[in-house]
Parts: sequence; C-alpha cells; structure tokens
Amino acid sequence: MTDNKTIQTQLIHAPRKAPQYIVSIQPPLFRASTIIFPSTAHLFDRHWTDAYDYSYGTHGTPTTYTLADQLAQLEGGTYCLLAPSGLSAINLVNSTFLNQGDEVWVPDNVYGPNMEHLKNLQQRYGIIVKVYNPIDADSFTPSAHTKLIWLEAAGSVTLEFPDLKNLVKKARQANVLIALDNTWGAGLAFNAFDFSNEHLSVDITVHALTKYPSGGGDVLMGSVITRDQKLHYQLFKMHATQGICVSGDDTAQVIRSLPHIRLRYQQQAKTTQDLLAWLK
Repeated sequence: MTDNKTIQTQLIHAPRKAPQYIVSIQPPLFRASTIIFPSTAHLFDRHWTDAYDYSYGTHGTPTTYTLADQLAQLEGGTYCLLAPSGLSAINLVNSTFLNQGDEVWVPDNVYGPNMEHLKNLQQRYGIIVKVYNPIDADSFTPSAHTKLIWLEAAGSVTLEFPDLKNLVKKARQANVLIALDNTWGAGLAFNAFDFSNEHLSVDITVHALTKYPSGGGDVLMGSVITRDQKLHYQLFKMHATQGICVSGDDTAQVIRSLPHIRLRYQQQAKTTQDLLAWLK
C-alpha cells in the first residue's frame, strides 16, 4: 500500500518497533521530554503518586526509574529520587522540610556547600542553624523548634565516623527528622535504614552519585532515598515543582558502573590500608 505521508512526516515516525521479547543486558536508554500516550484516556488515567509517573521527561523515564530502583535496593530503602548533583539532593531535603523558625543541626565537619545553603536559608527565611560535634552526642541538644539533623558517615572532609547510634537515639526521642549524607558509606559500609542490634534507622539518606556509583569522575548526580511513603511524597512534590531532573545519558553511565561498585569500594579500602601501613 502506498504511503501518502510526506517525507517530513515519515521521518518523525519510526517505521519499526522492537518486539517485546528483545531484552539486552543493559536497560535501554530513553531520552525524552514529551511523552506520547496511546490515548487521552491513558494520559488522564494516572496520578502523581504512581510509582512510575511517565507524564513528562522531568518526572522520569524507564532509564531513570531503573537507576532509582537499583539505588533504593542497594541502600535498603524503598523510594529514591534522582538529582543533578549531590548538592542538589541535599538542597532538596532542606527545601522540603525546613520552614521559617525551624532549627536544623549540622556536624562541625559538614559538607561546606550544605552549610552555605543553610546560611542562605537562615538569612532569607529565618532558619536557625546549630552545630554539633559528631563524635560527642551530648553536644546535640535539640529544642522544641528542632526539625532536622544532618549526619555524615563519614564526615565529608575529615572523615570522622559519628556516634551514629546515640545521635539517632536522641533525635528519635525529640521527634527530629534524621537525614544522613551517606556518600562515603555508599550503601555498602552499613545499612543506614537498619543498623545496630537495636534496629535503629535514619529517615532519609543522600548520596553524591558522582563518587562511588558513577566511579569515573565524569558524571554529576545525586539521590535522595527513604523508606517512608509520606516523606517520599513530600520530597517528590518539591522535586517536581522545582523541575529537578537528570539526563538519560548520565543515568545510563551510572547504571553501567553500579554492578561493580562493591569491587571498587573494596579495592579502595585495601589500597588505603596499604598506604596507612606504609606511612607508619
């Protein structure tokens, strides 16, 4: 049958579609802004709380959701959102949960740009920023206004490991939201959502995927992971309204590197121990 469409029209409609049984080792790479639905009914038969919202490219694609699911599994979480950098992931948490008059606590070895962002919020919106010693849980003295505590395991610059157990206990007793920058833990050093024989847990973890997950020093990306559906929906709303998204190409790079993250992590640990022994 003769196709009466012009060549311009023909070129924007792929002539072949891959059969459903075609599966590759790596998931397909989706690059998308506009998403095409089979019908308007399919478009309206969706809700923003759906696990996979394919309504627009900024909300997610099969590629980005694949990585999000893998990271949640690695971390022991349930829900994961991707951001264009680790700092963007940190700022998403701050922007979602801190309101005027709220108090936030950060360790004295906190990642510098996180502190800069909190200072900006302090000046503009009246957020109260307090600093504690991460290896001395007694230095953390929450008040009735304390909304959030940031933990880092290990610390961004000086790499001390915090008194995680006692800090989490104090935060729980004071009903304070607990966010952990787990970039250096990488989801491998310990289970942030179930550590110690008391089954203690943080509420949210943040990662700079730029580091261990990507592994090559050529991708900027971050993640925010939680087990709590209510917290996830709050984060997701802010994530969507701020237009936070990542590219399919960068996502595919991290997906490709993720299967050997444990090997790289173990090798770096061994090399570090060898260097320490040599320096002694």
